[in-house]
Amino acid sequence: MGDSVVVVLLNWKGFEDTVACVESCLKLDHPETTLLIVDNASPDGSGDRLHQRFPDLPYLQTGANLGFAGGNNAGIREAARMGATYAWVLNNDTEVDPGSLSALVRCARSDDRIGLVGSRIFYHSKPDVLWFAGGSYDRRTGRSFHEGEGQVDAPRYRIRKDVQYVTGCSMLFPLRLIPEVGLMDERFFLIGEELDWNRTIAGKGYRIVYEPESVLWHKVSASFASSPLSSWYYNTRNALLFVSRHHPAWLPFALQKSVRDWIYHFRKGKREHREIYMGIRDFLLGRFGRRPD
Repeated sequence: MGDSVVVVLLNWKGFEDTVACVESCLKLDHPETTLLIVDNASPDGSGDRLHQRFPDLPYLQTGANLGFAGGNNAGIREAARMGATYAWVLNNDTEVDPGSLSALVRCARSDDRIGLVGSRIFYHSKPDVLWFAGGSYDRRTGRSFHEGEGQVDAPRYRIRKDVQYVTGCSMLFPLRLIPEVGLMDERFFLIGEELDWNRTIAGKGYRIVYEPESVLWHKVSASFASSPLSSWYYNTRNALLFVSRHHPAWLPFALQKSVRDWIYHFRKGKREHREIYMGIRDFLLGRFGRRPD
């Protein structure tokens, strides 16, 4: 099917954001584009409402809250079943430039050893301020970093380059890779799964590339709008899981860093200390997937 792309849009209680994202994607100039709406059994009924709003678009109901990893994996499997050449995992709380997908595909086509391609991403609330212009991570702690975050766009951020990781907010990849590299590890559930997947793909010898000609705007942190404390749990647990998988020699350091974070927040009387403690505990006990309620 040439350069056919399935855009995987995962919804979880985000009707208005997803509608805005779909409407921006309908203006994409790439000719072989299919939008696939995936819903993680949103309890507010937003999945059904989206299906009614866009009846001509493919729709997949997962039947359960599978998290970012599980929901997108379901979409990726469906994209492969549809016979697409590429899948583009795109956060539903984004809006895209019409040429953003074409730029990603041109980059991916330029070298068969490119495994993932990511975009130049701005804050939706501050359209000229960068959120992501390439990513790296600290192997000692499993924490990732965004180049350019909080900076006004500049020429140095408009250069295509290989990076350590591209954010799961925008990841295009050839579906032929999946039998070799596998899907995202669903133990992460939310946060860190894309860093883990980037590292797995790079470990197979593929390039991870930042493509600045692909531009979009991100509303940032919509996933934790109703429960911001839980991000501390997932960040703590999943960073430890990442280090244990890819850089196990640094695990004692990562554990020490997490314990120091817990002590700091406990002494300050901050509620985050409970989430950090639970993240450390569940990592040590091998409890993964969705955070316990």
